Amino acid sequence: MQVESLFPAIAKWVNGGYGHIEIGDQEGLGFIARALDYGGLVFEDEKPRTLAESMAVLEKELARWFEEYENG
Repeated sequence: MQVESLFPAIAKWVNGGYGHIEIGDQEGLGFIARALDYGGLVFEDEKPRTLAESMAVLEKELARWFEEYENG
């Protein structure tokens, strides 16, 4: 199964030119998941403990962002 079908909002964000995501361990902060556009930070979560949790939270929040962005 392709990543795009599992995480459509993340795929739209990255492939659609909206911005990029960051997932990983950041010194002093621990594990972190971020979505950034060309103006800066759009979403950040320091609660995920795994890659799977990070992908899930990014998918949820980016889907919410797209819903608000596209519906005004």
